Amino acid sequence: MIYIIYRITHEGYPILNYVGSCVDLDIRIMNHKSVCYNEKSEKYNFKLYKFVRNNEINFDTLEFTVLNTMDIEYPKISEQMYINFYNSIENGLNDRNAYTSQEYKNEQLNGYNKEYRKLTWNCIICGIITSKSGKSQHVRTKKHKRNVYQNL
Repeated sequence: MIYIIYRITHEGYPILNYVGSCVDLDIRIMNHKSVCYNEKSEKYNFKLYKFVRNNEINFDTLEFTVLNTMDIEYPKISEQMYINFYNSIENGLNDRNAYTSQEYKNEQLNGYNKEYRKLTWNCIICGIITSKSGKSQHVRTKKHKRNVYQNL
């Protein structure tokens, strides 16, 4: 399948810088336009669409430039390279990365898990403090069940 990596810009707004990928650019342009003005769309409040509406930009004046066409299995990796090249998350209107490596996901998850393990939980029935991750184990103990039964 042939994938297209494209960029949306506007001559009057240098910050209007968005990179995307699709199979059919004409259909994708129609989809962008539809979502931009459809308040019921889940993507209605994405940075790109809010910027277009807030600056009263006529959608038809946006410039769609094909950056690359390719027949590859993982187009999101290539799209991410262009997002990085144009820095379109920090200095543009992409909301998120197109591709995140498994290694990066694992780093984020490990950081989250470390923070989660630092949280504590206080069992008001037994009067003990345990880690948040130990809560589910504690409520299954005989001691906790006995204390619940006695407090009924």
